[in-house]
Amino acid sequence: MRRAAKRGSALHRLVEEYIKNQTPSVRDVLPLGLFKLIKPYVDQINNVHLLETIMYSPKLTIAGQVDCVAEYNGKLSVIDFKSANSERKENWIENYFLQCTAYATMYEETFKTPVEQIVVLIAAEDGSINAYIKDKKDYMDELMKSIDGFYKYYEEQNKDKIKQDN
Repeated sequence: MRRAAKRGSALHRLVEEYIKNQTPSVRDVLPLGLFKLIKPYVDQINNVHLLETIMYSPKLTIAGQVDCVAEYNGKLSVIDFKSANSERKENWIENYFLQCTAYATMYEETFKTPVEQIVVLIAAEDGSINAYIKDKKDYMDELMKSIDGFYKYYEEQNKDKIKQDN
């Protein structure tokens, strides 16, 4: 897990520095190789609105740090950069689409501007690269169920703790 987190952080740093036209600070071979894979997709990003920015939604009652909000192929998008050991099939990564949907909702609430699509870019050590482009409306119901489930779970945990304490 530690290796994956280090790899992901290094790739994020390289992408962020590239978007900002800064000199790359990472010199490790693996993150540089992953960046080389993802770069043609990053080159489709322009008109950056937010980069590595903390956001909050009163409507959803959640917060997080969005990787990027920008135009991707001319459409305002929430863009998430991921690294992996091997290719990720679409049905394995629904949580990524839910995360992007949450950020799109946060952006729309804050800036009163609709997000046209969500984009997940995944570069893997096996040399695969995937660009998943989705419509957030397809994930909104599932996101709301997940958030509701989260709060219900913790309410139950708190009830059990109160019973134990009494």
